[in-house]
Amino acid sequence: PNARQAALLEQAEAALGRAVETLERGLPPEITAVEVAEAAARLDEIFGLDAGGDILDEIFGRFCIGK
Repeated sequence: PNARQAALLEQAEAALGRAVETLERGLPPEITAVEVAEAAARLDEIFGLDAGGDILDEIFGRFCIGK
């Protein structure tokens, strides 16, 4: 990967690490979803895919958020 892709990959990895931490700490799944969405967005930037929206739809479809 080039330097930009490497930086984005590191950001995605960090976001996934934060997602794991939220699960380990027993935080609400919505917090985990935010971190997973962040990782997906960074991967989207690398690959030029619009996977982020599909992933968010799947995650938020499982949880009752904002009610």
